[in-house]
Amino acid sequence: MALFAETSDAPWAAAVRRVLGRRLGDDVDVTIVIGHGLIQRTSSGKPRRRYMWERLRSGKMEGATIVPIS
Repeated sequence: MALFAETSDAPWAAAVRRVLGRRLGDDVDVTIVIGHGLIQRTSSGKPRRRYMWERLRSGKMEGATIVPIS
């Protein structure tokens, strides 16, 4: 699972991982990705989820920072 956030820092990342872990189960790996302009949208304004996930997995997401697990 990936969470994309358009921000330059993520002091909230550990708390988000804990909450999502409780909701989804500890076996779900949550990747938090931050950066400006990351969220690609369709012409109707919806997030292009699959497109962003594929770009992240292929290493082609410019300007993205993966928040390390602390």
